Amino acid sequence: MKNKYYLFLTLLVTIMIAILYTLHHNITPLKPPFTWWLLPLLFYVISATGHLLITRSIIAQPSQFLNRFLLATAVKFFLYVGILIVWYLLQNKSLTMHFVASFSLLYLSVTALDLVSVLKTTRKTG
Repeated sequence: MKNKYYLFLTLLVTIMIAILYTLHHNITPLKPPFTWWLLPLLFYVISATGHLLITRSIIAQPSQFLNRFLLATAVKFFLYVGILIVWYLLQNKSLTMHFVASFSLLYLSVTALDLVSVLKTTRKTG
């Protein structure tokens, strides 16, 4: 049951990589050119790490769950903002519509997946 989160996250990131690859190679090149694979990969690493830490905190100390959940959510948010700033600087202080749409889609879908998974985990443990 634990691995369903990682399965859905992998599926989501794979679909996003396929969409961005198609966009980059067939429609219009993304700038910088490594955007199509690096952005989903960063989301995967940040989300998987955050989820692992949150689920471990639920099991280890359920009384500290809320504090750790809020801390993990804030850290992930600031990491995502950092990604936005770095991309903005790499693209000569401009963000393309493709990047903004891709980033928004990834952020919303990964956040929804995190929330649903954490809610299910907390219902099972307590």
